[in-house]
This record gives sequence, C-alpha cells and structure tokens, in this order.
Amino acid sequence: MLATDFRVLLPSIFGRDGAPTLVDSLKQICVRREVHLIARGAVSKDVAWLKGFVDAHVADGDAGFGVIGMCFSGNFALALAVDDRVKAAVVAQPALPLWPPSLGLSGEDQITLRAREDLRVRGYRYRGDCRSPGVKLKSAQRLVGDARIRTFTFPAPLGRHSTLTGKHPSESALYDVRDFLRSALKPAQDPTSPHDIDPNGGSHGT
Repeated sequence: MLATDFRVLLPSIFGRDGAPTLVDSLKQICVRREVHLIARGAVSKDVAWLKGFVDAHVADGDAGFGVIGMCFSGNFALALAVDDRVKAAVVAQPALPLWPPSLGLSGEDQITLRAREDLRVRGYRYRGDCRSPGVKLKSAQRLVGDARIRTFTFPAPLGRHSTLTGKHPSESALYDVRDFLRSALKPAQDPTSPHDIDPNGGSHGT
C-alpha cells in the first residue's frame, strides 16, 4: 500500500527476510547484542546502526521522511525522530523495553522530541494486548503532546497484536497510516481522506 505513494526502505532486523516468524524473532532477541540491550531499556543507545542506515539511503536534499516502528521496533520510531528530517513517526503496538514499561529513550532524546514542533506522531494498539501495554502509548502522548500525536486503541479478540501486518491487521489503522504519511510528507496534497478512523472501531487514547 505505501509503496504506491512512497519510496519504502525496510531494514532487516528480525528473523527471516520477508516473513519473520515469532520463533525467528525470539531467536534474534536471544543472540543479538543490540536487541538484548534494547530489551533492558536501551532503545536510544542501540539505534545508531539504524541511523547509519538512514544516512546511507536518504539524500540530504530530501524534504523529509517518515518512520514506522512495530512491536519490538515500536519505540525505534521515536528514537529516530530526534533527527529533524523525520516529519512523521508511527508507533505501532510498541513492546520493548520489556521492563521497565517505558519508552526506553534517554533524557537527551526526550528533550529533543519535546522540542520538535514540526513532528507528527500516530500510535496504535489493540485493546487487551498484554505485549504492548497501554502505558507505552500514554507515555508517548505525554512526551510528544496532544497537539502532535494521536493514539488509537482498537477493540479486538484477546491475543490480537499486530495492527499493521500479519493475518489480522486493522484496516482502519492501515488507511490512517497511509493518509497520515501522505498528509505529513506531501503537504501540498489535500489531506482530506474518506478513510477517517471510525470512532466506533477504534478509540483515542490507550
């Protein structure tokens, strides 16, 4: 869907390229130093390699770009958004750090994000998702501020986790992400969308 409107770059982080399974991803968490540190609350410290990836693939003259983080990489979107080239960040069902249930951002990064008046953020999770507790999106909302972030919690059967990928993504979230990025990254276009999130299908806040 996004590739129709944007140049999409997908760094290989977990599991098998193209189809990472839960088992593959857990194996990576066990053996990769970067992910192991992230699980202990060091998100800010361990996205340097992703920042290098961005520098290698985004031209200096580009007007700006968006970042999407999901599950294990959910908070990566905010950690990368300290770069003022990031105009839009999507935080989908953030799951790390496992403990404490925080965003894993350094004090310096938090100060930078609070000052990013041009940054826009979306956050998504399913209600009852114990792998992505509501406190994480609430923390993101407090950090970024209500004027710059909108978060959505969707009703779903117990155990539902991935809002944007997998077998049961949220159609409302998918369309909202596309329209959000089109609006944030292509301001010359009409941001009006026929796919506004149904208030009965997803609730603001967490």
